[in-house]
Amino acid sequence: LTGEATAGKSALVQSFHSDGSHFPKAYSMTTEVEILTKAIAIPDSNDSVEFLLYDFAGNAAFRDAVEARLDNMGALVLVYDVTQKDSLEAAEAWLTTFAKLNPTFLGVLVGTKADLTARREVDEETAVAFAEKHDLQHFTVSAKDSEGIEDPFAHLAQQLSKVYKEKLALFEAMA
Repeated sequence: LTGEATAGKSALVQSFHSDGSHFPKAYSMTTEVEILTKAIAIPDSNDSVEFLLYDFAGNAAFRDAVEARLDNMGALVLVYDVTQKDSLEAAEAWLTTFAKLNPTFLGVLVGTKADLTARREVDEETAVAFAEKHDLQHFTVSAKDSEGIEDPFAHLAQQLSKVYKEKLALFEAMA
């Protein structure tokens, strides 16, 4: 997960990891990276995808350390805060850095803090246009209310499973 500081990355990943039972009550700045694992079952199959979730710091002070760890990632969860327009604008820089290190990747754009509707600065149309421009799927979530937190990860799991099966079929065809 990448994005600006206070975008809600840690709250999202902690809520997702705990199946919605844990939401951090106070902000705690991530320093460099926190790593969690979680498996997601693929619907209508016996398959699952195990995520190794890297919750990267968004603070500029840790930018170099974070960038040093962004290579060889299979997927991107690009997070912005719907109540801070500048967090979506900053997502462009995070995406550029990630894409430079991972030329082919699957990704999603996730707007957090959907429960704060009165403070919303980024409308859905703007976020969807950004996502489409960068070939990302867009999701809006509320980690606090556990609303939609599984959706971006389920989408990525299905996409990763599909790519894996396609590559496996290619290898089997060569054998």
